Amino acid sequence: MTLQRKAVALAILTLFGTQGCSTPDTAHAASKPQPVLAVSYERSPIVPVTIAGEQYQFLLDTGASITVLDRRIASRFKALSLSQLPRAYQADFANMVSVSGQIESEHFGFVQPVPFSVGSVTIDDSDLWGTMDFSLISQSLGTRIDGVLGIEVIRRFNWVFDQEQHQISAWSSAPSAAGFERCIGYDDSYNRSPALYLTQGEGSLRMLLDTGADQSYVDRSFIGHMAEQQALLKDGSTPMKGVDASGMQDLGDHVITGLHFDGRPLDQLRVSENDNDKYALGMDFVSRFKRFAIIPGRMMFCYDAETLEQQVQPNLRQIAVRFNGQHLQVYYNDERDLAPLGLKNGDVIEQINGVPYHPLQIDRVRDLLNQSKAGSLKVRVVREGKALDIAI
Repeated sequence: MTLQRKAVALAILTLFGTQGCSTPDTAHAASKPQPVLAVSYERSPIVPVTIAGEQYQFLLDTGASITVLDRRIASRFKALSLSQLPRAYQADFANMVSVSGQIESEHFGFVQPVPFSVGSVTIDDSDLWGTMDFSLISQSLGTRIDGVLGIEVIRRFNWVFDQEQHQISAWSSAPSAAGFERCIGYDDSYNRSPALYLTQGEGSLRMLLDTGADQSYVDRSFIGHMAEQQALLKDGSTPMKGVDASGMQDLGDHVITGLHFDGRPLDQLRVSENDNDKYALGMDFVSRFKRFAIIPGRMMFCYDAETLEQQVQPNLRQIAVRFNGQHLQVYYNDERDLAPLGLKNGDVIEQINGVPYHPLQIDRVRDLLNQSKAGSLKVRVVREGKALDIAI
């Protein structure tokens, strides 16, 4: 996406015992595992979470080391200072960092956790929750989120993403590896995200799995290395705006080639760059799979895919779009870049080529605006209360 963000469902096995004169078929059907929660999603893995009887929307984020609440709701819970955290965490959370750099202490806080539920599962043993402002991230996602579920929650359950059905489910019992075409192991450790490996020739590249990022990212030095290897598309590099826990960022966007995953070629991979030695695979990478599963107990990543090769659609222009007031809105752009297109910051997007798009389809809207050939789009916007049709 042009404006990027940088946690699906939790589940538990429910067994219904049978007694007396139940037939074998009835007993088998009654003991079939069921997910605690199965939810639909567009691209971002957003799930309902219940806290103190109120339901909230949380992003499933394997890139977050702890669960974090939006400051908008964090005021309902007891605030904690760093010195009030369990001693084991004080050093780990004294200096918080995002992909783009340091998170200033005034922008990140802590609260005392309370029991919360995802589906029918209640979690009542959390040690700490973080707090921060999620307004920019909500703008980038196309819906308001109230927090992120971090890796400490994710490891409790087994997650299955069915991308053809646009459904996330979660289970307390691990799915069988026999139910997937391929399974590989991943690295994992305390306060860290799961890590997978890409290969280039004889070398390997350790990449975290970050479901809270819509796009994969690498350190700027790796971009230079790939350019030296002639594995960087010259016409695939564009400036872009991104959002992470540190706020709005101006980033470089690149398309790299020649990488493999699980011994299979990827063809092209779009990545954003950073200066903090951060490497991760985002939701754009896992979109190559028909279905995939994260199985923490086995530290196993399983997937179905006919091919992993993907041609990346080039960005022909850069039009940032945000979610605002239940609408999609052109925003955060240099007016000089918009003027030749006839657009202005603040334009509310009603239709593209006669099709209305709801806010959760924000990534689709960005792709259409930035990747469609010149002259192929008719965009209806509302500007200062007046509807306008603009050809792009």
